Amino acid sequence: MNIRKLKFENRKSPRGTTLYEVVIVVLIMGITSAALLPRFAGSLGNRRAEAAARTLAADLNSARRQARMTGQSTSIAFSLPNNSYTITGVTNFDRHASTTRVVPLINGTLKATLSAVTMANGGTTVSFSGYGVASTGGTILITSGTKTKQVRIDAATGLATVL
Repeated sequence: MNIRKLKFENRKSPRGTTLYEVVIVVLIMGITSAALLPRFAGSLGNRRAEAAARTLAADLNSARRQARMTGQSTSIAFSLPNNSYTITGVTNFDRHASTTRVVPLINGTLKATLSAVTMANGGTTVSFSGYGVASTGGTILITSGTKTKQVRIDAATGLATVL
């Protein structure tokens, strides 16, 4: 066998990717991401509104439960201008003596806003007696992006639920 012939037989030219193929792949990726981006953004707003509503409902139910356990009243006051609510009469998580906790909605992980607070008594505060009875019922609307969730406080039971 000829040595020159052997060298050429073993050498295979690898086929590279052409610029045309790269442009087509990038174009397909761009169209796909442009089609999915609005859906993703809407989903993110829905998740944030749901998380903020569930956090608020959990805090309301926790305040009610603590009032029943300790026999002392607790309250939650809503502040629309500050996008926050203040829980009074509930032991902090770290068990320190402070019994007031402010929960901001727009900052931190929740990234939501208080859209409306509609209590049956016309106020912006709900209190729970030492028996866990709510002073009033009502609804709180929480918005993130274009998504809105509703938290309802039942006047009869004092339970908070996300609708």
